[in-house]
Amino acid sequence: MSTLRARARQLIGKESVLLEQARLARLDQERISKEIAELDRLLLRKDEMLATLEMLQVEAQGRKKADFEELLTSLIRDVIPDKTDSIVLTNGMRNNRASLDIDILVDGNTENVYEDKGGSISNIVAMGLRFIVLARNPNRRVLMFDEADCHLAREYIPAFASVLNSLANNMKIQVLYISHHPISSFEGYGRIIQLFKEDGKIYNRILGEEAIEQEGPDSAIRYLRLKNFGPHENTLVEFSSGLNIICGDMDLGKSKLIQAIADLTVNNGHERRIKHGKPGFEVELGLEEGMTLQWSYKREASKGEKKAKYVLKDKTGAEMETAESATEVPSWLHNYLAMPTVGGENIHLHSQKDSSYLLNSVKYTSIQRAQMLPLGRGSRDVLAMIQAFNTKLSNARSDRKRLEKELNKTQNLLATMSLILENPVSAEEQYAKCDAMVALEEDNARTEELINRIERLSTLNNIYNTSLIALDRIVMDEVKLVSDPDMLKSADLIERLNNEVTILKGIEKIPKPVPSPVLSDLAGLVASGSSINRLSSALKMLSKIDELAEISTPVLTADDAMNELTDRIEGLQNAASALQGIDNLPAIQKVELEDLSALENLISDLEALENKAAAGVESMKQCQAKIEQNKADRAALEAELGGVCPTCDSPLKDHSHD
Repeated sequence: MSTLRARARQLIGKESVLLEQARLARLDQERISKEIAELDRLLLRKDEMLATLEMLQVEAQGRKKADFEELLTSLIRDVIPDKTDSIVLTNGMRNNRASLDIDILVDGNTENVYEDKGGSISNIVAMGLRFIVLARNPNRRVLMFDEADCHLAREYIPAFASVLNSLANNMKIQVLYISHHPISSFEGYGRIIQLFKEDGKIYNRILGEEAIEQEGPDSAIRYLRLKNFGPHENTLVEFSSGLNIICGDMDLGKSKLIQAIADLTVNNGHERRIKHGKPGFEVELGLEEGMTLQWSYKREASKGEKKAKYVLKDKTGAEMETAESATEVPSWLHNYLAMPTVGGENIHLHSQKDSSYLLNSVKYTSIQRAQMLPLGRGSRDVLAMIQAFNTKLSNARSDRKRLEKELNKTQNLLATMSLILENPVSAEEQYAKCDAMVALEEDNARTEELINRIERLSTLNNIYNTSLIALDRIVMDEVKLVSDPDMLKSADLIERLNNEVTILKGIEKIPKPVPSPVLSDLAGLVASGSSINRLSSALKMLSKIDELAEISTPVLTADDAMNELTDRIEGLQNAASALQGIDNLPAIQKVELEDLSALENLISDLEALENKAAAGVESMKQCQAKIEQNKADRAALEAELGGVCPTCDSPLKDHSHD
């Protein structure tokens, strides 16, 4: 009862948990449905919102576009005075994103700068775009040009250097400018640094420097030292805060100077950068406020070490920051260097392999140009809004798919619980059902007990019927049962026989024979021998008692059991009759025997006979006890059956089946 109630309480508890889950699932269903509805409203209005943002972008770009067009056009005319072409920036929206194309207006016709014009125009416009992009980002004010004049004719190089110097001073941007043109083309424009080789080693010297009236940027790089980087064994180059023109013969490692700085910004270490035969290289930059930044790279790193290592020191040489990494940039690096990539691009490095920056229609799309060159702060803000809205749309689509899956899952859960929700059961009803089940179980137990009792009675009835059939087959007249007085008479006979055996033991007291006795009466001796022979025969008959089998408990209902009992009683009677023959034995005359060994053997036989006789008496008593037990079992069986035959309902005492 208690176990069933405990089980009921457990099930009711589980049902309560499921009902609570169903309640929460309903709340989730309502919440998810509302969120999906809000996302649907946003997705339905996306075209309207994008059109509005596009209009704002066009307006914002239009306000600043003219300034950039004028700047780039003036750069072309300053370098190539006879050119009358004008730069045109075409802005718009593509795929819900801002786009920008850079064209040139020639005699009233629009042409593509990269595809339709020569390399010289691309060099000038790309240089101007580098200044504009850096100016519109918070990075360190440093630009590095590697042969940015590669497509310009020699006659335009002084003007190109003049434009670079003017932009560097006016915009306060430090410029490192590598060129293969003659040094004379750059005189009067910035610091001229010449690389040369002497005794197999590379050195540098300053050939000329412009007197700068205004100060350069505070974030200018003071110096660069290269140790075992490319061909540089130990090269120290000091820079001005304005334009730095690096010249020299071929294969002196001019490009390695700015390549080392570019690699340092992204931890791009390679073994091919290491000078031949050296274990590693080191790049050191002199920063503002006397700080120095060291970046080293080894061919092989010791166990537990990384190949690359950064160390930042203050003006006293004390370490401020340090980090080891195989390929990653330390988290603190650009807090001091401030030269991270923008949109995956290094906006500080203008390599000779990318001399048409933002103009190359193969490398840069209109959308990428708009991202790198937002036309004005308002345009940049609108561009950020467009990017945020596109991100919101993308998230809305993914969120809607996710919410649909959650909604389906919730609805399936509620459908699974529908039987519980539609058919709630109270605890009282459950307990009442438990009580009814317990009562039913008790009734079943009582019924089972009655069935078992009926089966036992049926078994007894079968035994009784079988016993009756067996008794009917027995002819009672032919069976002679020994009555109790006869049994007592047999016991008395055996007891008397034991007494006689005791008397016979007196033979042991016969005196031992004397040597060489003289027999005077041979006839008496012969008669005594005959008597002894008869006694021996009687003893042999008594020995048959050993052959009597043990009396087993007779079965009342079996014919063979009754016959066996009768046979055993008859055997005992025959044995008793045989024992009575001892009385007829003639008296033994006292004779003097020469050899008493036969008598001693006879005495031993008599003792054995006495033991067997005692055992026979005990067997008779056990037989009598078993007979009494059989009578008691029959009386108990009749009492169990109520004294009535289960077959014919007649009294058992008067009962017989023919």
